Amino acid sequence: MLDERLRLDTRTLPSANTRCVIHSRSLLRLDAVGAFVTAAVAAFAWQRPHVLGAPAYNMAILSVFALGICAYDTYFGTRRGADWAFHLRRVAKANLVYVGLSAVLVLRWWPELTTVGKAYFVAEVVAVLLLVRYEFVVVGRDTTLHPR
Repeated sequence: MLDERLRLDTRTLPSANTRCVIHSRSLLRLDAVGAFVTAAVAAFAWQRPHVLGAPAYNMAILSVFALGICAYDTYFGTRRGADWAFHLRRVAKANLVYVGLSAVLVLRWWPELTTVGKAYFVAEVVAVLLLVRYEFVVVGRDTTLHPR
């Protein structure tokens, strides 16, 4: 028989969902960093098209689009009192559009892409899709906790 004082109350333990909680505002800021890195890589590939094998004008479009997402994330991620879940939902949709543009680029220029370019674009699409999925989970959770 166990001593009642040693018995563990599992209701007070943190669940898997509460161990690493990221709120909409923090995720906006994290997305801004990711969008900036993506824009920097696209700008690098824009200047040196032989590295990824993608046409320079396509990389310019992707770079400008990523900078737009970065600016939006930064602006609304640093504003006090903003409805961060609302803005994160918009960013998630913009990220989906970005992934669509990247996927069209990859499919259109697959034979011309270098091995580095193929690896980069596949990894980018997978990473952004995972991020978008998590952004929608966070938006759903934050909207449930703090309805408008």
